[in-house]
Amino acid sequence: ASGKSKTCCCIKRDYMKKITQELKTKVVESMRRNKADGMLFSGGLDTSILAGINPGIKAITVNLESYGEDVGYAASMVKLFNIKQHQR
Repeated sequence: ASGKSKTCCCIKRDYMKKITQELKTKVVESMRRNKADGMLFSGGLDTSILAGINPGIKAITVNLESYGEDVGYAASMVKLFNIKQHQR
């Protein structure tokens, strides 16, 4: 049973690597087709991934009164990716 478990884990790992690479390829292709000078940037997972694979993009973060937790996330990611941020 142990051999079957290892085989299953290897298959899952290979499958996840393949899916991850396909997703990255599709996102990069889409970004090339829809080139932008800047992006709305919350610092969350989706915008951080886009910023990470799109060096040099300008980040625009909007803070709406008491909904300010995005600003902290965005500030962390801006430092990590060394991108220009405009905050309002």
